[in-house]
Amino acid sequence: MSPAASTAIRNDVTKQRAAPKVSAHIKPEQKQMVIQQESIREGFQKDRLPVMVLKATKPFTFETQEGKQEMFHATVATEKEFFFVKVFNTLLKDKFIPKRIIIISRYYRHSGFLEVTSASRVLDAESDQKVNVPPNIIRKAGETPKISTLQTQPLGTIVNGLFVVQKVTEKKKGILNLRDNTGNMEVLVAGNQDTIKCEEGDKLRLTFFTLSKNGEKLQLTSGVHSTIKVGTAWSKVNSPRG
Repeated sequence: MSPAASTAIRNDVTKQRAAPKVSAHIKPEQKQMVIQQESIREGFQKDRLPVMVLKATKPFTFETQEGKQEMFHATVATEKEFFFVKVFNTLLKDKFIPKRIIIISRYYRHSGFLEVTSASRVLDAESDQKVNVPPNIIRKAGETPKISTLQTQPLGTIVNGLFVVQKVTEKKKGILNLRDNTGNMEVLVAGNQDTIKCEEGDKLRLTFFTLSKNGEKLQLTSGVHSTIKVGTAWSKVNSPRG
């Protein structure tokens, strides 16, 4: 890769990952938890990765110190595993169509997801190129993890899924309690809660929440790129990182 191309990629990624605004509503301990959820970047990947698109969300806006930016989430899979994806170039939305085979290159791989920026390349696969994703991987990619399973996972694990609100324990602090048939867990939705209205028994679809720790207690924590869906309407998470 030429020096000019390398510089362009670095500049692009720096812009995409600009430090977001910190909400005045967040207490110091909450700020620390959100900072700790930064995942480990495993490096820039130039190789071509053929994948099948399983799912993609609508683009949404998040705030940084440089202003508003847009992105969307996706889930893709190979024949052996699936990946959650952060896509920072919304012009690629027409490539991320369910069941379509695409080739991704020049992306970043993290410990729990892939990151596609405007410096990445996303191409349609040749008509004869197949990615045969086994049914068990497709099923696993769409499953909501059990709370008992989350309690055994490493900190920093990315969590997507549909959960039931057990109670709103500290609404002003953005702390909810979710449950399933294996247990319950707190969720910290950091930031202004005016746009997030839920009651006991409501279902919440969490996207890109992170498993973190508050003292000895495990929590799911929102971040700059998190979204939360209450019922049939999206609610924007105005967190300290976006």
